[in-house]
Amino acid sequence: MEPCLIIFDIDETLYMNSKHQIPESTLKAIDKLKVAGHTIAIATGRGPHEIIDDIKQLPIDFYILANGQLVMQNDETIYENAIELEIVNEILADADKADIHLGFSSATRTFLTGMTDDMQKAFARYQIPMPTVSRNFKTDEPIHQIWYFSNEYQATAEKFKEKLRFLPWGRTPGGDILPIGVSKAFALTKTLEILSDNSYEKTIFFGDGMNDIELIEAADIGVAMGNAAEPVKEVADFVTKNIEDDGVYYACEQLGLF
Repeated sequence: MEPCLIIFDIDETLYMNSKHQIPESTLKAIDKLKVAGHTIAIATGRGPHEIIDDIKQLPIDFYILANGQLVMQNDETIYENAIELEIVNEILADADKADIHLGFSSATRTFLTGMTDDMQKAFARYQIPMPTVSRNFKTDEPIHQIWYFSNEYQATAEKFKEKLRFLPWGRTPGGDILPIGVSKAFALTKTLEILSDNSYEKTIFFGDGMNDIELIEAADIGVAMGNAAEPVKEVADFVTKNIEDDGVYYACEQLGLF
């Protein structure tokens, strides 16, 4: 196969959070993909300060971060789309009245309006640096995404439905809050426009979560991990094995990418 653009989600696609490691077979697959001449990219809900060291060691050509709100190449920002400050302040005030904890993520750090034991466990599980906790945080940095930490968000989602979309995490209570129209797929389109790069034979994406659906659908070949959420599997072109069962390597082999 001619060189392709191959994009990976991180959590439970490249990286096993329960074991805090990348499977050896996945590392072998990445090496063989590079030898075959493919371009490797990441598309994740994580911000740049939340990327795990093991992932940073991989030969990644560019990163789509914060679910498409930020794209970086060689530590330089090539695309950014922050949430309007007015919306940030509005949803913060709304959550404060309802006594709901939120997280606000910028390019360099995350702020939380409160902390619970379950939240501490979640940050530890995903190896995300413990954020600053403050009810009255102020920042001049652009906010790329907002997090909620409860499944009781329907009223807030309804109130902001013209401005924001809510993406549930699935494995733990809560999810990501993003501007309407933003997705990993949209960011990929913008990135390829900026880089003026249409040289790939195919675009192939590996993912497992609800925030991966648009890119699974948009890619020439959308690969769902065996451990993926059912809605992700339903729209995938190929469903591989679970991450711990050499799912990435198996898919690459089956698709002739080596």
